[in-house]
Amino acid sequence: MSKSVLISIQPKWCELIASGKKTIEVRKSAPKLETPFKCYIYATKPKNWYRVNSWGYASDEILLLVNGNVKMCAGLKSWANDCEYEHLSGKVIGDFVCDSVDEYILILDYNGDNYSTRDFMYYPLKDACLTQEEIVDYGNGKTLYGWHISDLKIYDKPKELSEIRTICEGIKCDGCEYYYVENNESIGLFKDCLCGCEKPIKKAPQSWCYIEELEK
Repeated sequence: MSKSVLISIQPKWCELIASGKKTIEVRKSAPKLETPFKCYIYATKPKNWYRVNSWGYASDEILLLVNGNVKMCAGLKSWANDCEYEHLSGKVIGDFVCDSVDEYILILDYNGDNYSTRDFMYYPLKDACLTQEEIVDYGNGKTLYGWHISDLKIYDKPKELSEIRTICEGIKCDGCEYYYVENNESIGLFKDCLCGCEKPIKKAPQSWCYIEELEK
């Protein structure tokens, strides 16, 4: 059984990754896997919606695959009849190989009296498409990790979350058939299931999680 990672990425970053402009994904943690390892991209659903009429809402964060290109949908913009597109929000849109992970250690500039929080600086992250202010605010003084993106593949047909399977290893397994048994009676699920069983993922991770690598 081979481990991979499912990583949740906001629509605006998905667009930049797909375009090749963003080649480093910055996170507050990294998998305990030897590089290279496979990462599957889950495009998160829009957070910001606005009402357009009495019965509907729209968002500027809807992600579409338009003629093979990943694009953000701007509000109610409609596409031509001859334009082929797929909705990507809330789906697994592709994968990449993380061929290395860098640690971005906090650097402090001494101002003569003491270290100031406003002097926090990280190594340059141009390839992550982040400004220094964004990376400082995100890191909040902690070490960050730069996942290098290589061998990117965007699927012609996005995958549903139900096609991705998690592996029960030291986590609560709500769908597992292994139970505590006492006096020949099942009294509850194991709190830490180590059975190694698999189950479809029901909810995308807030950041990332381990999954079983999909069949090629």
